[in-house]
Amino acid sequence: MALRRPDTGRNDRLVAAYPKTVATQVKKLRERFQLERIILVGDRGMLTQKRIEEDLQDHEGLQWVTALRAPQIQALMAQGAIQMSLFDEQNLAEITHPDYPGERLIVCRNPLLASERARKRKELIEAAEKKLKEIEAATKRHRQPVRGADKISYLVGKALATSKVEKYFRWTATDTGLNWEHNPERIGRDAA
Repeated sequence: MALRRPDTGRNDRLVAAYPKTVATQVKKLRERFQLERIILVGDRGMLTQKRIEEDLQDHEGLQWVTALRAPQIQALMAQGAIQMSLFDEQNLAEITHPDYPGERLIVCRNPLLASERARKRKELIEAAEKKLKEIEAATKRHRQPVRGADKISYLVGKALATSKVEKYFRWTATDTGLNWEHNPERIGRDAA
């Protein structure tokens, strides 16, 4: 966060990248500018739930705007707190949840970002499918076929881990082959 001093126009770096410094920087802001109310706007790294609970929640006149991490959003969706039907024409909705007492959660759906993530997910899945087909073919070739469940599992793990899409597949390695399929529930959950 860069603040511009009104008297000089010079930028002063008041909030460092290390999240533990947030409370210290709030104190500096209050003292330097005699502020009674402060609203911090930070990213997921600076204003984490842990930082809010440990350092910020008890400060009088302090509010914040930040973003939840993907697992927190997925948990809210799984609990039914966020439903796609909540979004209006502007793709915004306001919700409350007991996991975030006294906080107002504004959820938004960005169709452009959703489209880009869907495109990228599709490309990664297709690339992983190609690798799985190559491993499957290697177990079926006539000359020196890949054998052993451990070796086949190792190859599959290595192929899927590089693109971090293992969650989108179900697979079983045997001593003589590989069986795999998509995990449509997980693909659908991430798409939502």
